[in-house]
Amino acid sequence: MTGFGKAQDGSGKPWLAFWLGLGLAWCVVAGAVFGSMAWLRHRVREQLLHREAEVFNAAAQTLLAEESADGAAPDILTLSLQVSRLPQKGVFGLRTFDAAGKLVDSFPAYLSTNSVALFSGPVPAGGEARFLPRASLESILEDMGGWGSLPDALLAIRIPILVQGEPKGAVEFLIEGNTVAREYANLDRTLWRQGLVLFGSAAALLAFAFVVGFRQVERANRQLREQSRNLQRANEELTMLYKTSALGAVTAHLVHGLKNPLAGLQEYLRSIPATPAEPLTGAHQDAIGAARRMDALIRGVVGILREDASGVGYTFSLEELGQVLKQRLWNASAEKQIELVFDVEGAATLDNRQANLATLVVENLGHNAIEASAPGAKLRVRLEHKNGSVFITVTDAASGIPEELRAKLFTAVPSTKPGGSGLGLAISAQMARHLGGSLELTQTGREGSTFVLRIPVQD
Repeated sequence: MTGFGKAQDGSGKPWLAFWLGLGLAWCVVAGAVFGSMAWLRHRVREQLLHREAEVFNAAAQTLLAEESADGAAPDILTLSLQVSRLPQKGVFGLRTFDAAGKLVDSFPAYLSTNSVALFSGPVPAGGEARFLPRASLESILEDMGGWGSLPDALLAIRIPILVQGEPKGAVEFLIEGNTVAREYANLDRTLWRQGLVLFGSAAALLAFAFVVGFRQVERANRQLREQSRNLQRANEELTMLYKTSALGAVTAHLVHGLKNPLAGLQEYLRSIPATPAEPLTGAHQDAIGAARRMDALIRGVVGILREDASGVGYTFSLEELGQVLKQRLWNASAEKQIELVFDVEGAATLDNRQANLATLVVENLGHNAIEASAPGAKLRVRLEHKNGSVFITVTDAASGIPEELRAKLFTAVPSTKPGGSGLGLAISAQMARHLGGSLELTQTGREGSTFVLRIPVQD
C-alpha cells in the first residue's frame, strides 16, 4: 500500500469501500450504544421517581394508619395537612381528591382549584411521581405572593388515601424538584461518559478489525491476482513450449534437409571467378556472407543436437564463453562495421548445455542489435558473476524499442522486420527459462537498449 486510504494501484477505490463500510459499522454501533443509553436513562429515571413515591407513600400511610386506628373516617384535608408536615424538604403545597378523582380542596389557599390535573387514571397502590422540568407553575399556583421565586423544577407525588384498606381518595403533593433535577443531570453525565467510552472502545476495535480484515482481503486479492498472472504466464509458456518443441523437431528436420543444398550453394558461389573485367558484385558478396552465416548457424544447431543426444558434458569459463560469443558475432559486426566490446568480470563455469543455450540467446540478441544499429556504432557484451548467477548484458546503440512493442516483446507476435518470424525473442526467453534464469529488457530509449540474460550457477 502506497499510503493509508489508497490501494497499490493508486486508485483508492478499495479503500473507499473500506471507509464506507467502517463508517456504516460505526453508525450501527453508535445507534446501538446511544439507543441503549437512552433506554437505560428512561428506565433509571422511572426508578428514581418510583423510589421517591414509595418513600413518601410509606411514611404517609403509616401516619394515616395511626390517625384512623379507632375506625373513624378522618377528614382528608386534615390528614393531608398532617402528611405535608412530614420532614420532606421542599413541600410547598397539596391538593386533595375524592375517591372518584374529583378535586376537593387545595392548600394553601392560593393553589388553583381549576388547574389541569397532573395525573390521570387510578392511583397505584404504591403511589406515583412525575417530574416537570422548568414547569410553568403559574398554571397551578393562583397567588404567588409570599413565595418569592419559584423552583426551576417540580416534583409531583400522588399517593392514595386508604382507611382500613378502603380507598377514600388521593392527595397530590407539590415538591421542589431541584434535587431530582441534579440527580438527573448526574445520571446524564455518567451515561454520556460511559456511552462515549463504550462507543470509542467499540469503534477502535471495529477499526482494528476492519484494517486487519481488509489487509487480509487485500493480501488474498494480491495473491489471487499474482496466481492469475502466474497461471496466464504458465499457459503462455506451455503454449510456447509446445510451439518451440514442435519448432525443434521441424528445425532438426529442416537442418538435415538444408545441410547438403547449402554446401552445394557455397561451393557454387566460391567457384565463380573474380576477374578484373568482371569483379564480384555487392549482391554476390552478400550472398557469400549469408551462406557463410547460414552454414555457421546450421553447424551450431547440429552440434547442440548431437551433444544433447550423446549426453557428453564439459564446462566453459566466462572467458571461454566470451570468446565463443565474440566469434559468433564477429563476421556480422564486421560486415556492418559495428565495434564489438566484450567485458568479463568474475569467475564462474557453465556446463556445455548452459553455454550452448546462452550462446543461442546472446547470438540472437547480438544479430538483432547489429541489424538495428547504424554503421560505426558499438555493441557491448558484458559477462559477470555475482549473487550466485551469471549475468550476460547486451547493450546496443540503436534507436530503442517502440513502446507499443514492449509489452509483448517476449511473446510470439508478427515481426516488424522484413522477413522476420516474430519468434526470436520469444524463443530466447523460453531458452532462458529452460536454464532456470530469465531474459529481461532493462533499458531502452533513443540511446539504445539493454538486455540482461541471467543464468543461475553453483558457486
